[in-house]
Amino acid sequence: MDWSEMTNSKEVNRVYGRFLDRIKTLIDKICTFKTIQQHDMKPWITQGIRISARRKNFLYHLKKKGEISIGYYKKNSEILKRVVRAAKLLSSEKYVLESKNQSKATWTLIRQHTQAMKRNTSILEEMDKQLSPEKS
Repeated sequence: MDWSEMTNSKEVNRVYGRFLDRIKTLIDKICTFKTIQQHDMKPWITQGIRISARRKNFLYHLKKKGEISIGYYKKNSEILKRVVRAAKLLSSEKYVLESKNQSKATWTLIRQHTQAMKRNTSILEEMDKQLSPEKS
């Protein structure tokens, strides 16, 4: 690749533009795009919950900058938390009511919930072991 036209030119903006064009061309040649598949979305996550979660994240950054009060952020967080709980409950009820074997569906939900709790507990226990000083 010939870089001499960039090193010999006196116009900084034009040289910078050419440099960026070359770099972009090289990146496009070398790097391939990877297609990714979306994982199974949880049935209780609605478009409204996604929007509210993004809003909560935005408010978090505003709170960190001191542009909004902590109380306003907490109020919105609590509202989102209540909406998510209600959506999870409705989704679970719908799953059980629409299944052919309601008893099996109920136990499947219980098993999923307890396994999630065990995973969270084991992660917390592992972190506690790493953070606590060893006893001699």
